[in-house]
Amino acid sequence: MSAIPLTQIRLASGSNSVKNHKFLSLDPTQCSRFVYQASFFEEETMKQGERSLYTAMIPSKLWSDITVFNGIAYFVEVPETDLGADIRGQVQQLLDQAEKSLKKIGSDRSQVLSVTIYLTDFSNMAGLNQVWESWFEPGAAPSRACVKAELANPSYLVEVAFVAAAGGF
Repeated sequence: MSAIPLTQIRLASGSNSVKNHKFLSLDPTQCSRFVYQASFFEEETMKQGERSLYTAMIPSKLWSDITVFNGIAYFVEVPETDLGADIRGQVQQLLDQAEKSLKKIGSDRSQVLSVTIYLTDFSNMAGLNQVWESWFEPGAAPSRACVKAELANPSYLVEVAFVAAAGGF
């Protein structure tokens, strides 16, 4: 596996003092994803000897599929399979994708801490809420913000940024 230049990896601390960096690969028969894992020392914010863990899954120059820092995962989902679907269909698609992303980090929907939902039209809020309410157990929905936005693909009706507790990272 070829190494990614360190300059392409966004370090959550903003620190350039990386120590003990290594590349890990997942079983290619299980998936084609790889993980860059770096342990680094944050001189300004941590006591000497403490370490933080930053992981980026499929990092590119523009984004990573999932980033994890200190056990908290960050990822964004957009509908990928049927862009012609109505709001209910697009929300269901991205929640199904989120379930897979959560599983990759050893987590599940009960560990979602916060979301930011981007809607192209607030008239879609009722359809969003119908699917959303059925995805979470009663009383277990995370904090959320809903923002009206123009999304990168005009076929997207919704995009969701997730923050979740990650297991085993």
